[in-house]
Amino acid sequence: MMYNQPAPAENSAGLEEYLAAIRANRVLVLLMTLFVAAVVGYLANQRTAIYEAESRILVAPSPDGSANGAARAPVLEREIEVLASNPVATEVTEALSLTAEPRDVLENVEVKFVPNSETLVLLLKDQDPERAATIANAFADAYVSQREATAQAYFTNRLEPLQTQKDEASAEVEALVAEISELTRQRVLLASQAATESRNSGIADLDAALSTARANQALSSQTEREARAAVAKVENDLAALQPTAAVIRTATIPQTPTGLPKSALYLLGVLLGLGAGLVAAILQSRLDTTAKDENSVSLALGTQVLGTVPVFPRANRTGQAALVMTTTSNKLGVQRARESFRRLRSSVRFLASTEETPDQLVVMFTSAFPSEGKSVTTSNTAVALAQSGATVALINADLRRPSLERLFGLDNSKGLSLFLAGDEVIEPYQPEGIENLWVFSAGPEPANSAELLGSDRLTTLIKQLRSEVDFVLIDCPPVLSAADPLVVAPQVDGVIVVVDSRTTETDDLLQVRADLANAGAKILGSVMNRDRRRRGSRWRSRAYSYYGRAES
Repeated sequence: MMYNQPAPAENSAGLEEYLAAIRANRVLVLLMTLFVAAVVGYLANQRTAIYEAESRILVAPSPDGSANGAARAPVLEREIEVLASNPVATEVTEALSLTAEPRDVLENVEVKFVPNSETLVLLLKDQDPERAATIANAFADAYVSQREATAQAYFTNRLEPLQTQKDEASAEVEALVAEISELTRQRVLLASQAATESRNSGIADLDAALSTARANQALSSQTEREARAAVAKVENDLAALQPTAAVIRTATIPQTPTGLPKSALYLLGVLLGLGAGLVAAILQSRLDTTAKDENSVSLALGTQVLGTVPVFPRANRTGQAALVMTTTSNKLGVQRARESFRRLRSSVRFLASTEETPDQLVVMFTSAFPSEGKSVTTSNTAVALAQSGATVALINADLRRPSLERLFGLDNSKGLSLFLAGDEVIEPYQPEGIENLWVFSAGPEPANSAELLGSDRLTTLIKQLRSEVDFVLIDCPPVLSAADPLVVAPQVDGVIVVVDSRTTETDDLLQVRADLANAGAKILGSVMNRDRRRRGSRWRSRAYSYYGRAES
């Protein structure tokens, strides 16, 4: 019967994961909050105070654009454009003798209208509150004047052609009256002469001309009367013209600047910074592919995590001070580090007692890349095993970049490289004050370290030490940086991979696992180095109370 593996749960972050991400990146959250708050505070202090003055104008109907002189309701959208136009701004700048250009003044003008009314609201911003009110009132007055002038110009423009038409008709009537008078005089003279055929013909012609002149006079008189009536009507309409706009609220000097007060901006800066910090922390956690917890390390390497080692105090990160198992310091960080290596020691001793491994355990320590703490971890584990009474041989097989010699203060002029190259014997060092521990230094750096480590002489040395000590710990180069560990791995009982929880990527551990498997090695477990998640505190209820006591 086949077993079907259940489908994986949806990969969605829960509240606990978000809180863990924020807690792990709390320094980032704090720095982001302080940075954004400082930037917003600086900008708030550098902000120039701007004052806004407001005036209101009631727009009444106007005959402008009408065909018969009847007043039309205003279109407020169009009036907004007129109020904020260059002609009005030009009149304002000239009236107030402003040095700014009209277009520059218009950049500080905003016009809107009150819904369901015929009121325009003019808002003007300026750094000087008194000047803001003055310019706002000047804009309102200039607009009202221009609207009144436009309305009057409408009647003036209509009146001029009518007046011209009337004057022309009057002149034509006068000319026709004069013509009729002259024709009448000529007929009288002609009629006083003796009757002749030519006289009778002349009188007939004069009578026809008089008839035509009188008809033209009647038409011109009618045109004159109509023109006079039209002029009178326009003059009456002009006299009856009502105000087309009026300022119903003059701008007063504003007392407070526009925008949020500085206190609100400071609070906004803190909130924005906190929000940015939280987002950055969650993104940092979601995008972080480092093997920062035991589950990801176990899944990547396919084995258990044997122990976690906290971050050392700054004074214990280099040189012999990094060998914390031999120090007498009672600082909390050092005591925690020592306890972590004692727990790791218990895990290694348990590996030696299992059925899969012999009583004399040979273990290779390695990592994915350099500077992940494998040499410090190997050395302190060896010292911890020796302090428990077990006999330990510590071999420095990192022939390229040896570190154990600095930790134990040993001479590196002789060592494993010379032995593998042909020396008959190799002499181990026994560090002063540490019983049951023998250290084999790396020796001078060879040109062919991988070939030397793959020789039978290393196999012979390991076989001999297996029969003489309880544990053989071999410090090897990183798997992804050199071929040396893949040569040594088949000659040991198993491999312990040191993982830097701050920098080691999960993909790198997968590659380490694959490379070691191809070399025929068995991964016994891993060590989480520089683990910041389990930092202790004297004030936490779960803190180990004995940390404050001197070590025996």
